[in-house]
Amino acid sequence: MYGGSSGGGPPPQWPSRKPAAKKAPALRITNISSGTTQLRGPLPPPPKKPAAKKPRRAASPPPAPPPPRQIENPHKIAKWTGTCENTRIQFPFEPYACQLDFMSKTLEAVATKQTALLESPTGTGKTLCLLTATLAYSLPRSSELEKPTVVYASRTHAQLSQAVKALRATVYQPKVAVVGSREHLCGHPRVSKLRGTAQNRACSALCARRACHLRNELDRQQKASRNAPEGQALDIEELVADGARRGTCAYYGARHSLKEADLIFAPYNYVLDERHRNTSGVNWRGSIIVLDEAHNVASVAEDA
Repeated sequence: MYGGSSGGGPPPQWPSRKPAAKKAPALRITNISSGTTQLRGPLPPPPKKPAAKKPRRAASPPPAPPPPRQIENPHKIAKWTGTCENTRIQFPFEPYACQLDFMSKTLEAVATKQTALLESPTGTGKTLCLLTATLAYSLPRSSELEKPTVVYASRTHAQLSQAVKALRATVYQPKVAVVGSREHLCGHPRVSKLRGTAQNRACSALCARRACHLRNELDRQQKASRNAPEGQALDIEELVADGARRGTCAYYGARHSLKEADLIFAPYNYVLDERHRNTSGVNWRGSIIVLDEAHNVASVAEDA
């Protein structure tokens, strides 16, 4: 505390005691020939070079958008092209009036999300009309967040094979998947001989240990051909033969193709039975369900 005179006044200002800057020592230089010695101050530091400016990298161009998907087979030419219910239709031949009416009612039900009961005489190409109308509606919308997948169901795999052949007659080339059980698709020499729950458990146990050579080979080929183009649509017998030829598992190959499929062929029980429906791997939300040969639905539903 400052105790100054009674007259008061500001306290005295004390000099600051900052340490003096140290001077660099002088250099002592001695001439050997003459014996004289000189004192010389330190050399000034070299001037700092200005930092070189790094050249700015040119902004990389944005990635090119993926090419638009080709939903029609370029190797097939439609004999007839027209508009039906504001939908562009391509048909393998000039359709009859009953076929145009059949496709019109199909498109009306799909666009309004309603149920339609359609009947037509035998031999009028119902399967071809159903596939053409539903694919003409769904494929142009395949880039939407919830794309409308077409699920084509029939009673037996033999009837589904006929539907696959009808698809090949069209100009459309959707990504196709076939739903089937291990009983129909498994190619493992031991597991394929089992049935029911025993077969499912044996398959799951082998895959959990990575001990199924068919499943392992399927995973390897799928990684190697991630961007491979889609091949021809296959029915269930052709899937089994293709798996045997490539040494892969047809069952898990079919399930893998469900993720991006535009068209799914499935037996009735995978649509009508809730247990099969929940474990099938099919995204049912927003799907277009086609029940072909619907007179068989009642008997199958009773067993579901």
